[in-house]
Amino acid sequence: MGKEYTCTVRIDGLATTGKLHLDTSELRIVGPRRLAIALADVRDAAVVDETLRLTAKGTRIELELGARRAQAWKDAIVSPKTLLEKIGVRATERVFVKNIDDGFIDDLSRTLETPPSRSLRGTFDVAFLGVADVPALDGVARVMARLTPAGALWIISPKGKASPVPEAAVRAAARACGLYDAKVVAFSATLSATKWMIPLASRANHAAGSARPARVAAR
Repeated sequence: MGKEYTCTVRIDGLATTGKLHLDTSELRIVGPRRLAIALADVRDAAVVDETLRLTAKGTRIELELGARRAQAWKDAIVSPKTLLEKIGVRATERVFVKNIDDGFIDDLSRTLETPPSRSLRGTFDVAFLGVADVPALDGVARVMARLTPAGALWIISPKGKASPVPEAAVRAAARACGLYDAKVVAFSATLSATKWMIPLASRANHAAGSARPARVAAR
């Protein structure tokens, strides 16, 4: 989901109020003045008092964020976290992947002591399930059944209002399995990743690898 905040914004000296959204690739300003800034285009970033000052493609932007937030946003813009840092995969974890691009799998393989599995056999600490359409969400129950009690299931789905996998459908499939959403990150420019976990109260009754996955009701 990234960082969000509403504040006074100055674009080339003209002040307005804008809602800001910062993720790992872009800063968006929504309001009377709309602006999308690729982080790769930011050439200067400095905190002056409580204001973050940026220059991108000749445009000067000032964001009145407060001293602490301004510094945090500057750090995120100058040194954005990698996808694996945002997700938080540890080297010792057992990982399952399905319908995820090879570039991400290569990154995982360089990070993990044991390469990620594409076979749903055994138990896993973290699972990544790519879903390109609503029927693919039937896989949520099967993957959840293979998670360790404190494991995490990341559902990777297309972004946007016109997505073939609406957020409501993702929520329905995961909650039908008793999961709760713990985090959302931008997986790429077109994909969103939502982290789902088993509630603490239910973990004692969850035996990884032995649960019988219930079929998700038709949507």
